[in-house]
Amino acid sequence: MARTRRKHNAPKGSTREKGDVLEKIVAEMHDVPGVKIERNQYLPSIDGSGRTREIDVLITSQVAGFPVRIAIECKNEKKTTNIGRIDAFIGKLQDVGIPVQHGVFVSTSRYASGSMEHARRVGIRTFLLRDISDKLAEIVKEAIQSVIYLLLTITNIGIVNDISATAPWGEVLFFRDDDGKLCGSLPDLVWDKWIQGDIGDSVGEHELLLSLPTGWHQIIHGQEANMKSMEVNISVNAIVFTLSGTLNQYQLINAKMALLRKIKSKHYSTLHLGNILSTNFALNRIYHLI
Repeated sequence: MARTRRKHNAPKGSTREKGDVLEKIVAEMHDVPGVKIERNQYLPSIDGSGRTREIDVLITSQVAGFPVRIAIECKNEKKTTNIGRIDAFIGKLQDVGIPVQHGVFVSTSRYASGSMEHARRVGIRTFLLRDISDKLAEIVKEAIQSVIYLLLTITNIGIVNDISATAPWGEVLFFRDDDGKLCGSLPDLVWDKWIQGDIGDSVGEHELLLSLPTGWHQIIHGQEANMKSMEVNISVNAIVFTLSGTLNQYQLINAKMALLRKIKSKHYSTLHLGNILSTNFALNRIYHLI
């Protein structure tokens, strides 16, 4: 049965602290739905001796109903990764019963001549973890994420029909079907145009001509009106929410081919309410700009 290493604060600058940093980054880079990610797992040896071996990052998933485990060895040291380190990892995998082909070796320093070829022969994949400045420390960038809400307000309604008498707004704005039942309203027609993109996204004033859908009728004082024209004036305004903070970015590089395998960005932010151009709204469309 596997057990997890107890969490203790490692001495600052120690090898264990550096290893913990690398393991955390690697674990986050592989954290996707349907996959279980565990750090510092002690797995029992398959020889029944009771010995355990530590797996830095253990990935567990299911393939066709069968469990699959991938073990990741993380080395955050200045020392070059030599054949001896690869052999030690091979021995660890064999000891706990994980196929060597399911082993991944991640280092922050270069691989010695022959070590990558040795790993490739047995099926272990080798990677270098780099941030964009080629330094161990997290690369920190200023980052801004904005959420812009476009808000639509109906400012004027103009309806021309053949009914001369003044009608209540409830009869002017709402429509009935062939059976006389309520089926929709003028704001519904505007909303349909809005979500279909027929109304421009630009902030400002717009004019919109509407027509009744088939089967919709305007009933005024119990009499069906002959709709001649229906025009509305609308105002599109915007509210901007800005999230500003820092972005930490890492790259996982195939050590042999120098190809980018994974990139992980993490955004830490605080919320700021930006330019409020209008707070009076009836309808809204949401855009996310990053």
